[in-house]
Amino acid sequence: VYGAEIGIDSTEYNISQRDIHIGSGDVTAGVVTDFFYATWGLRGGAGLTATDDGQAGGVVLGEASVELPLPVCFPAMTLIPSIVVIEPAELPR
Repeated sequence: VYGAEIGIDSTEYNISQRDIHIGSGDVTAGVVTDFFYATWGLRGGAGLTATDDGQAGGVVLGEASVELPLPVCFPAMTLIPSIVVIEPAELPR
């Protein structure tokens, strides 16, 4: 697995209440595998970051992930998140 990320964040300093914009970009690489009913992943990367007030520096990214299926009725089934709307039933008169 490989890729690139670009991000722009906007926040403010707590003391001065000055708005600041932070931009960053990095290149990533990693591995993903299925093992023991789960998807396991490791990813790392590096890049640059800069703020609108002229400060710049490096960025290092490290990430580990585990994705687990949620059994519903049978072990082979996976729960897929969805939005369900339930309308109230009418009461008999």
